[in-house]
Amino acid sequence: MSKTDFEMMRSHQKNTVEWNQINWRKVQKSVFKMQKRIYRAFSSGDEQKGRRLQKTLIKSYYNRLLSVRNDYEERSNLSDYSYGSKTSISSQLRRKTLLLSR
Repeated sequence: MSKTDFEMMRSHQKNTVEWNQINWRKVQKSVFKMQKRIYRAFSSGDEQKGRRLQKTLIKSYYNRLLSVRNDYEERSNLSDYSYGSKTSISSQLRRKTLLLSR
């Protein structure tokens, strides 16, 4: 393993966040505030600002976290798993969270 691979692994470990340690209220509040700003920008006719804010929201870490959480909750509420068992869904969730923390 080269030195750069080792450094990448270390930096990745620093960025990993425990799922149950995330302040979900803060995440939801932040995403909602951004959505509200987008709505206000388009309502006032400032389309350029609205598009810029939409782009910012799409790239937002909190928005990604919330999307993964909503996706997980939606899938866990399904009675028939087309993807396999609950274990496979949680492993998919883990992979998504690792990708988000990069």
